[in-house]
Amino acid sequence: MKKIVMLLIIFILVAIVFALGINIVKPKITSQHFPFGTEQKTFYAEIKEIKEYNGIITLLVEGLETNEDINRRGNFTFSINDTRILWKGTTVSSSYLKEGMLITIGKYDYVQETYPAKLVNVKSIIILQDELK
Repeated sequence: MKKIVMLLIIFILVAIVFALGINIVKPKITSQHFPFGTEQKTFYAEIKEIKEYNGIITLLVEGLETNEDINRRGNFTFSINDTRILWKGTTVSSSYLKEGMLITIGKYDYVQETYPAKLVNVKSIIILQDELK
C-alpha cells in the first residue's frame, strides 16, 4: 500500500512539472520562430519584378500604402515553391503573374530581416486583377 501511495505522489508531481514546463517553454519557442507573433496577416502588394533561375520563380513585391501594418509596406522577395496561386477562387499557374499586378500575399512562415525582406515559405497568392491576360 505504501508503494502505491508513493508512486501516485511521484506521478502527480511529474504531471505538475510537465504542465508547468509546457506553459513556460511554449511561448518562448513561438516568439523565436515567429517574430511577428503566431498570427500571420495577409497583405496587399504590387509585383515589381519576376525572375526565373533554374526553374525557381522569385518575385520582388512592394507592399501597398493601404496595408494597416507599416511593416508590410516595404519591399519583399520570395520564391514560389509550393505556393498556391488563386484568381477568383480558382488555382492558376505562375505564368499568369505579371509585373505591375496587384496581389494579396497569404500566410508565410517568417520574415528574414534583410533588404529586401525575404518571406519564407509563402503559402498562397491571390491575384486581384479583374482579367488575366
